[in-house]
Formats: sequence, C-alpha cells, structure tokens
Amino acid sequence: MANTTKTSDTMSPSAGVIRSLFDKAKNRDDAYFTSFTPNALYQVANYPVATGEKGIREFLAPILALCEGVDHYIDKMWEIEPSKFVCQGSVVYHRRDGKVVPRIQTCNIIQVDGDKIAELRAYGDFTPLFNA
Repeated sequence: MANTTKTSDTMSPSAGVIRSLFDKAKNRDDAYFTSFTPNALYQVANYPVATGEKGIREFLAPILALCEGVDHYIDKMWEIEPSKFVCQGSVVYHRRDGKVVPRIQTCNIIQVDGDKIAELRAYGDFTPLFNA
C-alpha cells in the first residue's frame, strides 16, 4: 500500500484551523474554547480525557491560573487522513511568577471537523511547567 501521508507545508483549510487554535491560545482568547466541537475530546499526556467546552475549560483552569501566556510552535504538520493531523512542535509557558518554562517538545494528534477541532491529544513531558 502506498504511503498517503503528506506534509502540510501549504495552508489547507484544516491546517489553518489548527494554526488558528494555537494563535487563540497564545492570545488567551476565549475563542480558544469555542474552537472545539460540542463533544470534542481533549487530552494532554496521560491525564484523563476532557469532553466538550465545559470539560476543556475545567481541565485547563489550573494551567490558566498558573500561566499568563503560552507560545505554541509547529515545526512540522502531517495530514494522516482527511482532516486528521500529527503536529510536531513545542510549547513555552510564561508563568505568572515571572518564570519562563524551557521549551517543551510536543506531538499533537488533531482531528478537524469543518472549522472546529473535534479531537486534540497533546503528548509531551509537561512536568517542567509545574516544577519551574
């Protein structure tokens, strides 16, 4: 079977939805939460899966209380199947106590549904965020 995976160097509409989501996170824009489908699945590392806007808000509340900003970097993005992507990148957290957490390498699996995110699973070692 031929490998149909392609690097998304061009801005497909779905890739644009993903980039927009990370921009909203950086800007601490409330629209970040409304960028997900009503029953979206959201998981970070080995933490339990959060579902929907309310669940995502509850999951992220402690991180938002700890941090005043976050920068996401996408190094590579592959479209695995229509509207399903793997993103290799990193994240930098800016804590409210003035500390900047060193860059954390990440791998995200993201499913896009139209102009919304239906599933986001972020993998990385996020312990430096809490140990800085």
